[in-house]
Amino acid sequence: MAKNIFKSMYPDEDFLPRAPDPEEIVLEGDEAPGPKFEGGDIAEGEEKQDVEKAEKEEE
Repeated sequence: MAKNIFKSMYPDEDFLPRAPDPEEIVLEGDEAPGPKFEGGDIAEGEEKQDVEKAEKEEE
C-alpha cells in the first residue's frame, strides 16, 4: 500500500533506494557532532597523531 501511494506521488523515483555504504558518506565541517571534550591536557604524542590524521583526511 505504501509503495502504491509513493508511486502515485513520485512516479519516476525509486521506492526505498539502497542506503549508502559508510565509506560513501561525506560529512561537512571540521568538527564531529556532539559535545566538546573538556578534559585534561593532551599528551604531545596524541596531539601529533590527531593533526596527522586530520591532514590525511583532507587529502
